Amino acid sequence: MGIPSFYKYIKNAYKDGIGLSNTCPNNVKRLYLDFNGIIHTCKEPVLSENGTEKDIIDAVLKYVEHMVLTINPSELLFIAVDGVAPRAKMEQQRKRRYKSCQDAALEPKKEESPKKKKWDSNAITPGTRFMSNMDRELYKSKYLKELSNKISIIISNSSSPGEGEQKIFRHIRSTDDDDNDDINVIHGLDADLFMLSLLALPKQIYLYREFDLKPSYVCISTLANRLKTRDKIMYTKDYVLMSFLMGNDFIPKLYALNLRQNALDIVLDLYEKLNEKLVVKNKIQKKTLLNILKEISKKEDELVKNRAETTVYKKLVKHGHSPQERFHHWPDYHRNLEIEINFGNPGWRERYYKIACEIDNLEENYHIVENMCKEYVNGLAWNFDYYTSKDPVKYCDQSWYYPYIHAPLLEDIVKYLENNDIKTPKSKKQYTSLEQLAIVLPPQSRFLLPCSWRSYVLHEKKQYPWRFKLDPIGCIFRWECAPILPQFNEDFLKVLKENCELTVHEEKRKKKHNDFLLTNDS
Repeated sequence: MGIPSFYKYIKNAYKDGIGLSNTCPNNVKRLYLDFNGIIHTCKEPVLSENGTEKDIIDAVLKYVEHMVLTINPSELLFIAVDGVAPRAKMEQQRKRRYKSCQDAALEPKKEESPKKKKWDSNAITPGTRFMSNMDRELYKSKYLKELSNKISIIISNSSSPGEGEQKIFRHIRSTDDDDNDDINVIHGLDADLFMLSLLALPKQIYLYREFDLKPSYVCISTLANRLKTRDKIMYTKDYVLMSFLMGNDFIPKLYALNLRQNALDIVLDLYEKLNEKLVVKNKIQKKTLLNILKEISKKEDELVKNRAETTVYKKLVKHGHSPQERFHHWPDYHRNLEIEINFGNPGWRERYYKIACEIDNLEENYHIVENMCKEYVNGLAWNFDYYTSKDPVKYCDQSWYYPYIHAPLLEDIVKYLENNDIKTPKSKKQYTSLEQLAIVLPPQSRFLLPCSWRSYVLHEKKQYPWRFKLDPIGCIFRWECAPILPQFNEDFLKVLKENCELTVHEEKRKKKHNDFLLTNDS
């Protein structure tokens, strides 16, 4: 998912300067498919027709064929299925999966809506029987086997560790430097693909996605040139790091910096005035980051007040009051916490930490804020390593994650940075796909877990809550609201390992595999 609203932001900010086209570039050499997005796209029409899991898989394979015929790569098709993710991503997946179960139960349906077959989309997670079947059908695909006589096909399936987009860029980085003129097309327009593509320059990359069945291509080199016309000394790595301040899959956004209110432009303007590099030899320059954050923190009261005025105190005139609209715009009907915080007015900082972060007596418990700042700042460094590393699975800490719902305030981050260094988290801990399932799945999805684990999950009600509240602070739509969940105690993974036996098939599903070159004989 990446940075929320980023695609809309660059379309509005740079208009025609992002190389947006409805026409496929000529002479595409390599086509990369960020595969899980395709599964999610294909399942909806199948389920609306009461189709089966097999029908979903068939629809996905047909879509792959459609993509190959549309793009016509001359050398390679690379299929990147999400494997085991780092713990930071699992934290986001856990929140999404819990909320998807709650939303499925609570979302009001239109009377005329046809009944859809119930199918747990949380099955689209590494380690499930569905993903194992999906992997197998990719290898068995008659179309792909015949295609392998013409071009190379690499399948990085769900048992190969790493997110799909990271697998794609691991391969792109490994291609010869003299191939910079070769055209690569990547299926997907998530913000993390924009950032990874910018970091892969001077490789020629186009991002592809269909909107309302119409193809859309974004030329990354054109976008990069457009960024340089805004600021001639702009360094790509600096831009990517500054974009992290808007929030992404791994760290929350700062309340003062809202992309919808052009916060990235505010940061870029300050960067331009400072005229200092933010990243040198792949290391964040603390002095430059501190200078940028200091300048923004001077406007923090004004920025949070402006944001509150446009979201918290707006009149409910932009949408109606039907059950469906009330559901999707849920935060607009639950602004009492933000009204109580009273952003930008005297005492709002103490109220923010008390109400949003549940920190009573700020002076006495300021060590919690300091830890929030530490995790946030070190999280920026982890993010940067994760996006720039040759192989994040090998070289990035797989166990780090940001343990809070909200970010600290700018004033406190500045205070922390003035007295502490930025440290990149380091750990060699790895997870299996079944451990990932135990971490991210809610109790409603327990049937996707190994059989012997299910009763344990049912008994661990504190760890696996059936009911929970949503946090509306800083959100416009319900999908943005984070569920308030207890922290997952990873000691429970040891309990499962020591007390539960796995079947032969379950043992197979947790094994790791390398990328696979498909041939007609395989």
